Formats: sequence, C-alpha cells, structure tokens
Amino acid sequence: MRIVVLGVVLAVWGCSKEPASAQAPPVREAPAGVRAGPGGTTSLGELPVVPGLSVAKVFAQKLGKPTSLGETTAVHVKLPPPANRGLASSLVRVVGDSSGPTVLFRSDTLARLGVIPASPGPEFFTLFARLPEPEVERREESERRLASGEFGMPTRETVLFNGRHPAARYEGLPMDANAFAQGALVPQTSCPWVPASTEDWWERTQMIRDPAVVLDPARTWDPCTGAGTKGGVWTFAHLMREMAQGSGVSPEDFVLEWLSLWLNDFQANGDTVPARRKMYDEVIAPWAAASGASSSLEFNAGTGLWEVVLRQPLDLDIAPFRLLAIVNRIDLAGGSEYSGRSSNPGELRFIFGLTRPSPWGGGTEATCNLKPFTTIFEYGVPGEGCRAITGWARQWGGLGMYPTFNEAYRSRLQRMTESVVRHGRAPGKGNRSALNQLRTNEVALAFPWELREFHLADEHPGTGKDIPSNGLLRVHTMALTPDDATHDFRTDPDVDFFVRTHVKNGVEQPVTVPTHCTARFAVPHAINGVPFLG
Repeated sequence: MRIVVLGVVLAVWGCSKEPASAQAPPVREAPAGVRAGPGGTTSLGELPVVPGLSVAKVFAQKLGKPTSLGETTAVHVKLPPPANRGLASSLVRVVGDSSGPTVLFRSDTLARLGVIPASPGPEFFTLFARLPEPEVERREESERRLASGEFGMPTRETVLFNGRHPAARYEGLPMDANAFAQGALVPQTSCPWVPASTEDWWERTQMIRDPAVVLDPARTWDPCTGAGTKGGVWTFAHLMREMAQGSGVSPEDFVLEWLSLWLNDFQANGDTVPARRKMYDEVIAPWAAASGASSSLEFNAGTGLWEVVLRQPLDLDIAPFRLLAIVNRIDLAGGSEYSGRSSNPGELRFIFGLTRPSPWGGGTEATCNLKPFTTIFEYGVPGEGCRAITGWARQWGGLGMYPTFNEAYRSRLQRMTESVVRHGRAPGKGNRSALNQLRTNEVALAFPWELREFHLADEHPGTGKDIPSNGLLRVHTMALTPDDATHDFRTDPDVDFFVRTHVKNGVEQPVTVPTHCTARFAVPHAINGVPFLG
C-alpha cells in the first residue's frame, strides 16, 4: 500500500514513461485558457493565480538512514480535519478503505522526536515508503520530455478546480532530485509542464460527439437515415452482442428481456418502481415491425406479468438507438468496491439516444424523432495500478494531438474502445464483460423524468455488496440517489440527518481554495433500519 501511494504521487498524469504518438504538433507555449482553434476564450486566463507551493498537499523527503523495515522515504500528506472533531488532536490518522487502511503519524510530532528531519506543517501526517532512486530520475526525465513538446503543445500553468468549476491557476512544481538527495522537503504537485488543456482538446479527448465520429459510416449505423455499417464497432448492436456472450441466451433475447423490465412493477431495496408499459408502444412494437416481426403485449395469468410475444427476433442491426457521444471518465480512476481492485483507470462510456424513425432507416434528420431517452453503457476500463491509469491517460492524450477527427484518429479510438468493450475483457465480472452498469435517463415513456440502473451482478442491500453473475441485466439501486417515493426531500428526517452529517462532513470547511474536487460520501442502502437508496 505504501509503495502504491507514493507511486501515484510521483507518477502524476503526464509524468510516466509510456511512449506518446509521434504526431505531435510544433511546440509553443499556450497561454492559460486560450483555445488553439476558432471561438477562443480567455476566461480561464482571468482566474486568480495562487503560488504552486500553496497547492502542494504532499511532500517527499529522503531519510538520513532507512527504517528497520527498509523504508527510505517519508511521505508527508496534508489531511483535512476529521469528521469527528474529538479526533482533531490525534497523533494518528487511518485513511483508505477498511479492507486496506493506511496509518499515518502526525508530522510535527515525528519531527520533535527526531524520526524525520522536518515537518511541512501542523496539518501534515507522515507515512514511510521505499523510493528507488531510478523513480526520481524517471520523473525528471518525463518532465524534460513534456517541456520538449513530445506529448503535445505544453503550458506551465495548471487549473485548480472546485468540483467542475475552475477556481484558480498555479504553476506546477518541478521534481528537484538534488534537493531530494540531500534530505530536503520536496513538494509534489502536477508537473511543471503539462499538455495544454483547451476546449478543442476536451472535444477530442473527453466528450467526443463530433459527427465525424458519432456518424462514422464505417463504425456506426444511423436508424434515421440508414447510413453507415450495421453492427459497426460503435453501434448499440455491437455492444449488446459482446455483453450478451456468456448470458445463456441470444443477444436478441438478452435485449428483449432487458426492455421487458419496464413492463411490470419491480422492487429495489424496498422501493417499488412502477411499470412504464409505453416501452412496448414506443420502442418494442415499432422495432419489431421494422424487423418484419409481428408482436403483441399479453398478460400471463400464470405469472401475473405482462410479456412480449414476438413471432421472430428483433433485428439488432437496426436498433432505434443512435450514438450521441463517446465519453472518457478517467476522472473516476481509483479504488473500486465493485471490482475489488486497488486502483483502476476509470470508465469508458457510450451514450445513445432513442429514436422513432419514420420511415425506419430511410429518412432524414427531420424524420428522425429523437426522443428524450438516453441509454448509457458505462464500462470499467480494464487494468490495475498506477501504470495502467497513466497508460490509459496517455492514449487519450495521444488522441488530442490529431488536428481533426480523421481516419487515423478514429482508428486509434476504435482500438481503445474495443480493448474495453470486447467480451472477455473482465474475467471476474458478469458475462466476462467490463460493464460496470447500464443506465437509462428518460421522460419519453411517462412523467416524471426517471433514471434506472442495471448490472450484470446480484445486489445484496443488506451487505451493500454486489456479486458479479452471468446472465441477464438485472435492476439495481441508483448510485447516490435516495428513494424519493418514500423520503420527501423537504420534510424527511432521514434526508435531513444524512445531509447534515455525511454530505456536509464530506466537504472541507471552510471552503476557500479547494484542495480536492468533490465531496466524499456514500449513500447507504438504509438509514435507521429504513431502506434509503432508491
């Protein structure tokens, strides 16, 4: 654990040695917040500038001699005040998951005892680790390569965010190997040079929605116009076919069984979710008709359930789901309770919009009838540890260096997406699929607007754990979302208690220049013995 913590500190994004694309543009320094393309903005350049040292929450310090366990380095970490104010003067802090906690000791006390040469300040706590000298040299070499423009147009400034909102600018601090070798406190922030982050880069590396990609005729198929390649690698059909392998049913039945979950009431964590049988009218019946199949919705008196009867399977290749975006959620990188891994590279997502084409596969944009209904495939990117995270980040960074969404860009993106969505990429998960969850977001079937979540896993609310399992998609509680059918958000005492304790305590107080991006809390399955998660 200690080596992993320090490895993450030293191998921050942009500071690892994986090779980058050879298609780097000419090097020039980019002013903060200035776009390289048309429609530029200088709003980021107007943010206040704060000293880089004020942002540093981690310092590394070489020990005069190794500890009895062979540790060579003290890692000092600035921690926020504990939620339990009675522990504010404690000399020890335990951080991380209960299954793998890390123990840190108050830095000021260790300095007074002579265990460490010096302390960065009263809010710092210390752990000990082994840091090979080649790792420090690797960091310095990576900084040199970044400054040379090998990974794209660099900038000296980094933007500090409060949640999703930019709050300030600062210059990253370099890794001073000489100072470290002499036992000095060496701050660790981002690298002093980083690839410039612009809105153009965001469109190529974070939320990809350009028509050259989402309507790529070689990789997508448009149910509205019929343009493209049926079963292409970025189609709803391809993702479902890969996900259904190992389920015990055909991909067509896999999808029909999933859509049929809307036809009857069900319960999740004590929350009764009413049926929305317009799923049959708006999605299943038109799709069946376009597939050349007659269909009906019939009540099975034996089971007490409404069921779809098809005379032949749905044609997955003409699914009424149109690709809207491919999304990089590397911001979710880190520990995953679901996967049980110490760290992972975050998620890759595909967002599809429901259509009601008329005519089907032969019309125009005007006859597409895009509905307020999205389906989001959310995959956990395979990989474990710091190298996997930085390697995945490098691949996205490489995409940003293409000037357009040309064939070379799309081919590279295809290799990345296929490395995640193909069957067998996650042997320990349901159907050996890397899917974390599939979510829908709709108001097209009924009012009010509704979110639903599905997993290839069996949920156990009593323990708060999921057990990956082969088979069909199963309903699941919605992450971070209390049951609003049972808990009135204006008057419910459980909601009030949860917000005043867990949510409020998950945000640093007082809020000034932020030191982390999000509140840190989890919504429990139950509060005071009453089901809470919806």
